[in-house]
Order: sequence, then C-alpha cells, then structure tokens
Amino acid sequence: MLKVTIGLCVKNSEKTVKEAIDSVINQDFPHEEMEIIVVDGGSEDRTLDIITDRVSKINIQTKIYDDGGNGLGVARQIVVDKACGKYIVWVDGDVILSKDFSLKQVEFMEQNPHVGIAGARYRYISKEGKLVNDLQSLLCRAESTDAWMGSNISRIEALRQVGGFDKRIKGACEDIDIIARIKAADWLVSINQEAKFYHNCRDTWRDLWNEQKWFGYGGHYISHKHKFVLWRRVPPASFMSGLMLALKVYKLTYQKKSFLLPSQSVFQSIAWCLGFIKSHMDGYGHGAG
Repeated sequence: MLKVTIGLCVKNSEKTVKEAIDSVINQDFPHEEMEIIVVDGGSEDRTLDIITDRVSKINIQTKIYDDGGNGLGVARQIVVDKACGKYIVWVDGDVILSKDFSLKQVEFMEQNPHVGIAGARYRYISKEGKLVNDLQSLLCRAESTDAWMGSNISRIEALRQVGGFDKRIKGACEDIDIIARIKAADWLVSINQEAKFYHNCRDTWRDLWNEQKWFGYGGHYISHKHKFVLWRRVPPASFMSGLMLALKVYKLTYQKKSFLLPSQSVFQSIAWCLGFIKSHMDGYGHGAG
C-alpha cells in the first residue's frame, strides 16, 4: 500500500530541479511505499526534460501532468486528486530534502493523528561571494525557520475534507489559504522540528524582487479571502523588523553585513507592496471571500 505521495509542482526550474528530484530519489523511505506526482506549470526551459531523465532510472511510480496554465492552486489540486498515498510530501523545484525527510515526517504524522499539516525546518543554500545570497542566509538565521509549502507533509484526509486547494489561486499564498481552512476544520497545524530541508537562495536582486512581487500579488487575494491585516509588510514596519533581526543576527554571527538587513527588508517590502497594488488593480481576490 502506498503511504507517501511526493507532490512536485514546478515551473522553469532547470537550474535547481535536478537536485530537488535527486533528493526525492535518495529518500531512505521504502520506495515501494512511495509515488511521485509531477505537475508542470508550462515550463519553457529544460525542467521537464531533467525530471523525465531522472525518473526514468528509478523504481518509484511516477506520473507527470500539466496544469494547463491555470496556476498553482490547480497544480496542487491535481496532486490531491491523483494521490494514492495517505500523506503528501510537497516538494518545490528549488529545495533539497534531507535524506530522512519523508521518514521523519511520516513518523511525526503517525504519532500525531490530529495534525493535518506539518511544516519543517529549513536553511538557505548560499553561494559564496554573492551579497544577495549572504543576506538571505543571514535572515534565515534570525527568522523563524519554519516552512509550509517549500516542503511539508499534508494528511490527504484533511485536504480532501476541506475541499482541497483553491483553484482560483494563480500563484503564491495557496499555503496560507489551505492552512487557514485546515485549522477552521479543527485539524492541528504543527512543525516537526526533526524534519529538515534546504532552500536555494534567489541568485540576483532581480530574482528576489520578482519573487517578493509574486508574494505580494498573492497576498492581496488572501487578504480579501481571509480578512488578514498585513500592515507588517509596509516599508516602515519592515525596516523596524529588519533592524531587530540585524541585531539578533549580529549577536549570532558577528558579521557586519548583518546591518544591511533593514535595507534588504525594505527592498523586499517595496516589491511586495507593488505586487499587492498590481493585484488590487487587476481585481485579483475581489470577492474571493
């Protein structure tokens, strides 16, 4: 009987997806109890070629789908609809799982039957000599290093009980939405401190800017649907939080570049707010509640 479905939702991830799929292949969880479901979001690079090549050489049942250009909400739901496992371990195209990730997560869920979703601990993979990478890694040292959709485990029963993912969500924040609805259905949401994975940093300031705009665009949808107040995202608040984080990081690392974190926080906040405004102008999320 299949116990774990690996849900790999990807788009244009050729730079990192080989490491991601290899970390899945190298899981010390029994392969006969696993399946892999890949959903591609219309990649225009070699993402699918890399995945196809890697999975052709393994003994794990693999299915590959396309989301039809409908976005991440649909992509996640395809995995939910097609999954045969008791649990879904979500893997993004830019993360690397620790070898015992699936084992640790399944053990945690079996011991905690009222938990619907369990996040994990993560660290950024930094490339030496790049300030943008260094600052992201330092930020990770200070912030809560818990993650939800970069790689978590979800109980399929809980996902299906709440109707799965919101298919209207085109990009970011589908994790925030599903967590809110899982909690509302009286399931617990937790962090498994024993499960770890690694997340690739954004390579350039432009990549980081675009990522934060994407988060802001999705944030607008979620703010309307769940009536969230997101004042901490505005630049003045982000500067103050960045300053507090800088002091914390400096005490941990004694690296003077830590004091650039407030500027980075404002940089990310401006991008996020522009994405939020663009989403509002597009009407994305209006009436989502």
